[in-house]
Amino acid sequence: MSQNSSSNTYATQKEICRCGDLAFIRILKTPQNPGREFYGCTKGNKEDGSCGYFRWVDDDTPFIGEEKFNLLHILHKAEESLREVRSLFLEAEASRDWFKDQMKEA
Repeated sequence: MSQNSSSNTYATQKEICRCGDLAFIRILKTPQNPGREFYGCTKGNKEDGSCGYFRWVDDDTPFIGEEKFNLLHILHKAEESLREVRSLFLEAEASRDWFKDQMKEA
């Protein structure tokens, strides 16, 4: 996340990031979520050594960003594999039909 996309304040409610530090409440300044608050690691960006902790302040359910990303990536790969298997299945059916026709003619 860029420095321009959020501002930092200390959390009034104690929220601890995965580093074990007190999380900041950050306020987004992006067009998608203007003014929306979230808890974030005090170290800032991953490039700065952040643990990547993220949770919306107004959400009762913790958002686990990295895990969600990984699951979506796995789902995408599974969908790609399924498309490949379907394609191979159609090719195999076509080959089978061609061989059947060849056997009838023989």
